[in-house]
Amino acid sequence: MKHRRVFVSFACILALLLAAGVAWSGAGQEKAEEKGELVILTWNIPSYEPGIRGWISDFEKANPGSTVRWDDKKGTEWATYFLTQLAAGTEPDVFEIQGQLWVSLADMGALLDLGPYLNANPKLRDSYEQNMINDVLVYEGKHWMVPFFMAPTVLFYNKLMFKEVGLADPPGTMEELYNYARKLSIDETHSGFLTLNFDWHYWPLFRGYGVELLSSDGSKAAFNTPAAVQAVTALAELTQSGAINKISWTGRWKEPNDAFAAGNIGMYLTNGAAYGSFKSAGKEDWINPDSVWVAPFPGGWAVPNYHAMGIAARTKYPDLAWDLLSIISNEKWAEDRMRVISVLSGNSIVNERLLGNADFRNTDKIRTRQFEIELANMDKLTGCPRIPQDEQVKEVFYTNLQKALFGEVSAREALSAAEKRINEILGK
Repeated sequence: MKHRRVFVSFACILALLLAAGVAWSGAGQEKAEEKGELVILTWNIPSYEPGIRGWISDFEKANPGSTVRWDDKKGTEWATYFLTQLAAGTEPDVFEIQGQLWVSLADMGALLDLGPYLNANPKLRDSYEQNMINDVLVYEGKHWMVPFFMAPTVLFYNKLMFKEVGLADPPGTMEELYNYARKLSIDETHSGFLTLNFDWHYWPLFRGYGVELLSSDGSKAAFNTPAAVQAVTALAELTQSGAINKISWTGRWKEPNDAFAAGNIGMYLTNGAAYGSFKSAGKEDWINPDSVWVAPFPGGWAVPNYHAMGIAARTKYPDLAWDLLSIISNEKWAEDRMRVISVLSGNSIVNERLLGNADFRNTDKIRTRQFEIELANMDKLTGCPRIPQDEQVKEVFYTNLQKALFGEVSAREALSAAEKRINEILGK
């Protein structure tokens, strides 16, 4: 069995930094100097250079004498680079980060509390997507990050395969989802269902059964329940029969996108950013509104798959860093992001305005439908535990789940093993 690639664990490296006695407080608490050079680090968006240069230009015009230096790293390089800079005391002032990695940094005091800045700028604070700014990006009652962009999970489906087996509407329940998956597995070359697996993208498959990952206070595992046993048992049966494509559990990004692009997958649970990838990989441009459409996952459950922006606690220029963050977040650049990168911006005003624009809606009907579904289900976000041990917990759960899905252990054995180890990690 091919196991997924394991990336750098923030938790392990940060533990080493703590053991080394790295101090986090100090400079970020001082009054900002009037002029200075800021460093901003982004997460694998070199193609968006014109927009980033625009942020910098606007900032430097508004703050004469201050400058911004930009750096960008691929997702596979970002963590190592950032943590190396952190250990050396040369971390970037402002940075973009994916998913839950920021929680580890907040937990050890490496991030600046943005609450005072947000409270002093209510117009900007209220323009952010409220489910993100007031829930997903809050840890221990404080605001450490602001939304940059979002691409929550949705269900793409192959209308041509649906028609071939006599299906019309997308599934509305978990039972229908799995019945569809079986029916769409026409032969050995076709699979009914595919999912992304990294960063909890598969969690709607559990939440659809009412399964929570952790207790409400995040202190212990909550997933080892009869409903979870039922969920894992069903997933294992469907995987081993071929109704769920095995790439769901062995691939990461390119592999599942390419699989759906080939036209032999009935339904694909993936984040919104995947659309551009599998569309460009599609053969003979078959991916269009007549052949592919978008639906909410049963129950509306979605993993947020977001990028957020934060400020280092040790920045010498916290006020200047906030000025830069405010420019990045404003309506001008939020709209540019949504149009150019084709993801929801973190600005709810812009999201709603563009979706009400006829020209924008007609540019790409699949993407527009995707955005509508994502925004309609922002209150159904799941799979985003705000715990410093997220990387460790994620790896433990997935490793044991994978064993059950490929028939190495039973569902009950996998969940019990995961529960025991995760409770150890959480200190229970």
